[in-house]
Amino acid sequence: MRPSFGLRLSARLARDRRKWGAAAVVGVAALVVTTAYLVLQSLVVSPGQALDRDLGRYGASIGFGTPAIKPGTDGLATLSDGLRSAGFTNFFASLSVMGVHLDGVRVDVREGDWSQKPYPRRYLLQEGEWADQPGEVTVAMRDPERAPAIGARVSLLSARMDLTVVGVADCPFAGDTTIYLIGSGTWASVPPTTARAFPDVEALPVVLWDGTRVGEMVDTFAAAHPQRAPVRRSLVRQSMFGAADVVDDSRDDAADGGNPYAYAIPSLSLPALAVVLWLGLLWRKLLGNRRQLIDVGVPPRAAAGVTLGATFPSLVLALLAGVGIGTAVAAVTRPLVETWHKEPLSPLVWPWDPLLRCGVVAMAGLVAAFAGLWRWRTGSVSARRRTRRGRPRTGRLIREIRRWVAVLGFLGIVAALPFASSVTASMLLAAASVLLGAALAPDALAAVTRMLPNDDFRLRLGGRQLRSSGPASAGVSVIAATVGCSIAFTILLSTMIATMDSRQTPDVLPGQVIIYSPDGGMHAPSSPEALQTLRSLHLEDRAEAVQLRFLSPEDHDKHHVVVANDEEYVMAVDSVDQAAALLGDAWEDRFGSVLRAGGLVRWLNRAEGETAAPGDATVALTLEGRRRPLAELKALSVDWPRVDWARGVAGMTLTSTARSHDLPLSEGELILTSAPDSLASEIQAALRDAGLDEQLVAGYQKPPPPIPPTGLAATAVLLAVTALLMITISAAGRVAELRPIMGVLLANGVPPRWIRQCVLYQEAMILLIGLGVGVLSGVLPVLASVPRFEGYWVISLPGSQIAALLTACVLGTAAAALLAARALRPELHGSPEA
Repeated sequence: MRPSFGLRLSARLARDRRKWGAAAVVGVAALVVTTAYLVLQSLVVSPGQALDRDLGRYGASIGFGTPAIKPGTDGLATLSDGLRSAGFTNFFASLSVMGVHLDGVRVDVREGDWSQKPYPRRYLLQEGEWADQPGEVTVAMRDPERAPAIGARVSLLSARMDLTVVGVADCPFAGDTTIYLIGSGTWASVPPTTARAFPDVEALPVVLWDGTRVGEMVDTFAAAHPQRAPVRRSLVRQSMFGAADVVDDSRDDAADGGNPYAYAIPSLSLPALAVVLWLGLLWRKLLGNRRQLIDVGVPPRAAAGVTLGATFPSLVLALLAGVGIGTAVAAVTRPLVETWHKEPLSPLVWPWDPLLRCGVVAMAGLVAAFAGLWRWRTGSVSARRRTRRGRPRTGRLIREIRRWVAVLGFLGIVAALPFASSVTASMLLAAASVLLGAALAPDALAAVTRMLPNDDFRLRLGGRQLRSSGPASAGVSVIAATVGCSIAFTILLSTMIATMDSRQTPDVLPGQVIIYSPDGGMHAPSSPEALQTLRSLHLEDRAEAVQLRFLSPEDHDKHHVVVANDEEYVMAVDSVDQAAALLGDAWEDRFGSVLRAGGLVRWLNRAEGETAAPGDATVALTLEGRRRPLAELKALSVDWPRVDWARGVAGMTLTSTARSHDLPLSEGELILTSAPDSLASEIQAALRDAGLDEQLVAGYQKPPPPIPPTGLAATAVLLAVTALLMITISAAGRVAELRPIMGVLLANGVPPRWIRQCVLYQEAMILLIGLGVGVLSGVLPVLASVPRFEGYWVISLPGSQIAALLTACVLGTAAAALLAARALRPELHGSPEA
């Protein structure tokens, strides 16, 4: 057969609407994969953006991590003079001041001559001018409209660093942080006594230069460093990084966290699922086209090529359309992603990766289909139509394939189940479970239809068609796979978010204010200066003071008292009332009975791996690292109150109990209970007025969610839309298969209304069985594996997201079935094979 004749035959067969409708499934898969790829790529800082953020217009950086410069030291001028004397001219010297807070929020402070514009794409001046003199500041924020006005005064370090705003800049990389770009010499004007009041605040010298003469730069930086003691050259060398390092680090970053189940595997499995559905919808149609060609004298193998060539245009165009629409969707959703992403989105890239992945899978499907059509048994077409010898063979082949897929799924479950103790392993177990469920879903559909009553013609007709229809088997498998994968992913994502949220702990509980130690250590006495300021405010009528004590010598270098085989401190309070005020809503009456009886309320932090069974017990108190018991107390084991002042604490007892057993006691932090919400801010203002660090005081602040709700909502919407499109197209293709046999049914006196009812019955059965198998195969492996994860995990079933997904499946199937059933028109001529 001449190639031109084959092409004309393929072009004629390609006009079939069923081929285009089935190809839309592959287009939907390409759309989803492309959207996911582009959104994930936009979350990763590009190499160019990383260079703009870290190096600006220079080629290398050195100094971060070297010894800090003390307040009142003009280290920047000393460093700059040393660099100039060594012949360096193209450089930018700056100080990065760490540990500064304003109104309880961390701020970034960087000193330098900002009129040099070292970061032309990181800091974009919007108003005023750059700070270049001592006491001047240019405020850089992601939202410059919230910045202070020009001429406003900003006081940092409790009035030890007074600044005047001379400019406002836009910083796309700032996130939620405010950056204060202060002029050269400002750190030198800060009083040297600041180091005692703010021991955590330090200034690190950093130099940006063109990256040449590296050895000389290292030697000069070490020699010109303002610290009195010599700076080791090796330490300076380790602090250096260049443009190549920045680019390599940015390329190593991946938005999926290196988890192949986040993009790599779904980007292949989803198109593969779509190709399987495409073949399921068209296989009988392809066989019919091939037999028609053979009947008119086309050689069998040429007929296979012509038949498959007729599907190529629709498949390629659907793939290209899916990639194009996915690119458009990713571009349209960028403003939504920017609302919760803290860094600028990287520029959109060409979607070569999803196009290649989907194209390879689609070509593999075409090759498999061509191999099947090529090797299909040929013979008398009229005899096959009479005896239907082809159909049983098709059914047997499909059943054999499904059985082997089920075996692979079962073996995957057996292999993954013993190791399903992590998120990645749980995903693998869920994938194997979904694969097994999708392979067995047609068998479940056939079994259910056999068990249902068959006393009605419509039920008998619908059941027989379901058991013998290839598209029905493909449809129920697709629903089971789509729902199973989506539910498993949604539950795992929700569980991870709930677990991260449970591991976040506030400084204090609601209605509490804590006064910390001046050195920032935990379980240490509160700052005496802060306590003196607190007494001057006369807060006796506004809050109740609770003095924390710990079973430890006053000399903290000595061993403290611990529960046997533990390292955590034991807390003591003066009364049961103080204990109740301290625990707040976590207090239970049984705690008071234990404390009054001289016992210990022991706290178990399951998030840190503590797995002792809650309940009553007797515990021995020993010195850390010793075995001889100092005392034995009745203990009640409960969950810890999830607050920072209780972190690293084994439990609580009364100071009277400790004294009765001659146990050492030392003071810890002071906590104010029953405090109004504004009290922490008032005390911080008083500390600032007194020249003290406001971070010595902390009030209750609810921890932010680890992932914004919009992220989970967007994921749920994407999964629901994917399921809706895939299932709608699948349902429409199954209903379209009924067109050729409607003439036969009508000729035998079957009313059109009965046929439509039969269609709705079939779609309802496919939907119910697919949803049931999908829910079971997606939920069970996650629920079975999460309790085995290391540490403490909170299982979360996101009802709204799961309901949205199931609703999308129901609506998609119902809409496609109703519209197709209403639009069905009998074909009085035609063959079931055509």
